[in-house]
Amino acid sequence: MSALRHLPLPLVFIAATGAAITGCISATSSGDSLAGGGIGGTGISSGPIDGFGSIFVNGIEFDIDSALIVVDGVDATEATLRIGMVVQVCGSWNEDGTGTAVSVTYGSELEGPVTANDVGPDHTGTLSILGQTVIVDASTRVEGIASADLIPVGARVEISGYSAGDGTLYATRIDMEESDGDEGDENGEVEVSGTVSDLNESELTFSIGGLVVYYGNVGSLPPGFDDGLYVEVESESGLDDEGRLIADEIEAEDDIDTSCSGVGDDARIQGRVTTALSGDFFAIDGDPAQITADTEFENGSRADLEVGALVEVEGYFSGGVLVVEHIDFED
Repeated sequence: MSALRHLPLPLVFIAATGAAITGCISATSSGDSLAGGGIGGTGISSGPIDGFGSIFVNGIEFDIDSALIVVDGVDATEATLRIGMVVQVCGSWNEDGTGTAVSVTYGSELEGPVTANDVGPDHTGTLSILGQTVIVDASTRVEGIASADLIPVGARVEISGYSAGDGTLYATRIDMEESDGDEGDENGEVEVSGTVSDLNESELTFSIGGLVVYYGNVGSLPPGFDDGLYVEVESESGLDDEGRLIADEIEAEDDIDTSCSGVGDDARIQGRVTTALSGDFFAIDGDPAQITADTEFENGSRADLEVGALVEVEGYFSGGVLVVEHIDFED
């Protein structure tokens, strides 16, 4: 994940000016609009898995026979990968839509109990989990239950998707986990990722979206721990009597996948616009992006770069910013 991710956008671009790209930078991608062609390159193609044989990500069929596969920080195999998992693929790809992966990395964005379910029978709506708002649509893959509208309050789920960092998550996959099914089952192991806000050093708390986190039990905090830092919080203690999540471990999700070093800076990315266009800059899934006078638009224009828009781009990373050469607006 990019070290610049989820800073307030003006600060992101100030910070990005001197940043060095030493490997693949996290973003999100999938879809079919670039399938079977496009520009060849070496670098990152990241996003929900669309199919297998080896795996399809962002319209590219990647050979993963020799790839390092990591799932939730543990070495894994192709058998652990599932449709809808947002993965980071580092490697190379050709104009014919085939490629070779050096590494495939997956990590869930959110894991915990559902406190409210406002998904309708049309499979669109929201789930509330640990103070986070999870947006569900008809493309969201659901496993372990027939559909998202049937997920009971109290059920424990794992979410993969596009995080805006502010407590909003666009779900690409929902996996049901073991749960006693009791409403209010807030305790047990949980994970939540997002941007630190409202840091209160005297009370040892901060917020991620609508969730207040108590970090007094954490042995060591990540470097640069402050408002604006994108972190992953793990807890086996659950919520206290005040409704705060008791953190047992906090990690900054700003590490670059070193296995991707030297692969390249090209990018094929799909994601949600999380910061609307301002000047020539916007953000995809919280990562900074820039359009230029040479950017080609398909099925839309720069005026359509609004929060929530699903876009698919080709470009390259420069100084920590994704420079967009081609952008396609998805339905």
